[in-house]
Amino acid sequence: MRAAIETVLRGRAVTWEQKPSIGCNIKWKPGNEPVYYQNPALTFAS
Repeated sequence: MRAAIETVLRGRAVTWEQKPSIGCNIKWKPGNEPVYYQNPALTFAS
């Protein structure tokens, strides 16, 4: 967000490149969750 604001304030074009969210599980839409989120036990199984 900060980079976008600074870019606008400098009069430059804002890119629409998006990076994945980190640390928040609300980003996973139903059916789009990674395997480790669907079954947390798999993360620790070795």
